[in-house]
Amino acid sequence: MRRIHRWVSIIVGVFMILIAATGVALQVEMMDGGPKGRPAASRTLDDAQVHAMVDTLLAAAHAQAPGKPVVELSLSVLGAGMGGAGPARGVVAIADPAPRQIYFDADTGSPDVSAQEARGLHFLLLDLHRALKLGTAGTWISVLCGLSLLFLGISGLVIYGQMLGRRWKAGLRQPFW
Repeated sequence: MRRIHRWVSIIVGVFMILIAATGVALQVEMMDGGPKGRPAASRTLDDAQVHAMVDTLLAAAHAQAPGKPVVELSLSVLGAGMGGAGPARGVVAIADPAPRQIYFDADTGSPDVSAQEARGLHFLLLDLHRALKLGTAGTWISVLCGLSLLFLGISGLVIYGQMLGRRWKAGLRQPFW
């Protein structure tokens, strides 16, 4: 059990360090107020405006990637109107064959190049944390890391239990040494 535990930890350790480091960086960023450049002002939309924006986003996405399925649509009105810094933004994820995101002005449907370029450090960290840069392989690596972490936790407890049992039989009753 120890040998398997050791090899799994060595192989998966590199990916776990990357996941932990990016996770810590993302949490520190959130403690510092979240991604920079996110305006605080927003506007309230009625149902008709939301439906119009969704229709605009879907039409723009299908024009950019004809025949590709939309797998996710996100609408943000932060910074739009009411003295905010910019337009309502829409992000549409297209399966092409791996998912990719396209940013749009949600009011007009025009591509939002500034939002695409402003992804910055936050989204780079997020993509690395989620292993999105590796496509489908990244998804499998994430699943294997999760399963490996589960295995390492359970096998670590088993190994500790065996070592503790041997210590107790030898008359050493301290749980930690």
